[in-house]
Amino acid sequence: MPRVHQNATTAGLAAEIGADLRGDGDIAITGVSTLEGAGPGDLTFFASRRYRQQLEATEAAAVILPADAAEACAAAALVVANPYAAWARALAYLFPPPELE
Repeated sequence: MPRVHQNATTAGLAAEIGADLRGDGDIAITGVSTLEGAGPGDLTFFASRRYRQQLEATEAAAVILPADAAEACAAAALVVANPYAAWARALAYLFPPPELE
């Protein structure tokens, strides 16, 4: 999976995307993945109840999700009202476009 282009922690990412962090703020985010494919250091997101089992089993370092799903998340939870919009903001922060000369 893709590796991030910035040094990011769960606390820094929460501040950047306007999320309420529930869990360890010092976890390094080193990549992004799906709920099912995520491993240590990976950020993922949850927005649909049909993926609840994957949320409960994910090995991600952090998950962007709505408040009503936070209790099912063993990873650091980045709680937001709109997981899709927060995911887009997180990707823009983690993978900034290259600077043009």
